[in-house]
Amino acid sequence: MEKKAKDALKYLKKIRELVAKRPSPFTGMSKDEVIEELRKTREQLWEQRLGNRDLDNRVDVRYGANRSRFMSTTHRQTESPAQLRRKARESLARLRTLISSRPSPFEGLSEEEAIKRIRAVREDLWHQKLAVRP
Repeated sequence: MEKKAKDALKYLKKIRELVAKRPSPFTGMSKDEVIEELRKTREQLWEQRLGNRDLDNRVDVRYGANRSRFMSTTHRQTESPAQLRRKARESLARLRTLISSRPSPFEGLSEEEAIKRIRAVREDLWHQKLAVRP
């Protein structure tokens, strides 16, 4: 077991060295070009995610409609707390990338229009809170 762990660490170290030696894809680009390139990449990733959504929702015929409940209970029994924390960190990271790749609702608006929209939403939320209060 120790040998496997040492081999895995060596392998990970080698990968890190190779990644560090790799040239940056943004070499020689201006700041605006880098931002535009990152924006395009983010949009492509977002479109791919939306395009693959139906694959995530397909039903596994082996477990029928209870697939999600069955899978969650079996995973809960077999995974250690450390594995669950790791999975939670990974899913949170995926969620952050999805949220950051969404287009801004204020894109194309002037500063004054954006402020007006924010104030309108804030007032609407305030009225909703008042309506909910006993």
